Amino acid sequence: MREYGRPQAGGGTGARRRGRGARSSPRALLVGLKVGVGLLLGAASLLWAGIGLRHLGRLSYFGITNVAVRGNSQVGTAKIVASLDLRPGTSILEPDLTELRRRVLANPWIREARVARRLPLTLEVVVWERTPEVLLVAERSYLAGGDGVILAEAVGAPGAPLPDLPRVVLPGGRYAPGDRTPGETVPRALALWRAVAESPASRGERLQEIRQERDGTFTVRTERGVLLRVRGEDAARQIIRLEAALQHAGRPLRAYEAVDLRFGDRIVLRAGAQKGG
Repeated sequence: MREYGRPQAGGGTGARRRGRGARSSPRALLVGLKVGVGLLLGAASLLWAGIGLRHLGRLSYFGITNVAVRGNSQVGTAKIVASLDLRPGTSILEPDLTELRRRVLANPWIREARVARRLPLTLEVVVWERTPEVLLVAERSYLAGGDGVILAEAVGAPGAPLPDLPRVVLPGGRYAPGDRTPGETVPRALALWRAVAESPASRGERLQEIRQERDGTFTVRTERGVLLRVRGEDAARQIIRLEAALQHAGRPLRAYEAVDLRFGDRIVLRAGAQKGG
C-alpha cells in the first residue's frame, strides 16, 4: 500500500533549497541594482558639484578686491602685485597659491614669500627680502646677498665710490640679476671678512678686499697691504689661531707682510717693513 502525504526520501529538502535559491536570486539582483544606481547617482552628484563650484568660483561676485603686501622695503608693492599676473576680476577661489608664490620669488630681491587667501576677497602676500651684503667684483661689479644671489649691477654716478660693503673678488665671469655664485664662495668669504674685521688681531687695520683663488682658498688684503691666505672653511677657527700666534710673537698684524693660515699645524708669518707708523 502506498502512503500519501509523506515526502519521498532525499527529494523534499532539495526542492525546498531550490525554491529558496530561486526566490533569493531576484532579491540579490535587486539589491545590487539599487547599490549600483546609488553609486552612479553619488558620482554624478560629486561631478556636478565640482563643476558647479568651479563655475561659482569664477563669478564676478568672488573677484579679488584687495592684494595686501607686507614685509617689503626694497621692492615696491606695485611691482610685487604686478608679478602675480592676475587677470582683472580673478576669483579669490581660483588662483594656485603655489604658482603665485613662485612668481613672487622670481624677483632676486625676495628671499622668501608666502601667499594666502584672506576671505572674503583679499589676497595676502608676505615677503622676506634680501639686502646687499657684498660688493662682488668679477668682469663687472655687482650687489649680492649674503647667500651669493646677484641682486643688481653696482652702477654709481660717474666718479662716485661704490657702496661700502665687503668686497669679494672672483676669478672672472659675468652675472645677471638672479644668478647665484658657484658653491659657497660668497657665504664663506663673508664669514671670513666678519671674522677678520671683528678680531683683536686686526685692530687698526681696515680690510680692502677678499679674493677667491682658483684652488678655492682666499686671500685677504688690508689697506696697509698685509696679505692673509686662508682656507675656504673654518674661518673663525683660523683667525683664533692667528690671534694666539700674534700674542705669542708680541707683534701686531701690521708688522707682517704676509700671513699664511692654510696649514692645519702651523702658521707662516713673513715679516716686512713696519707699515703705517
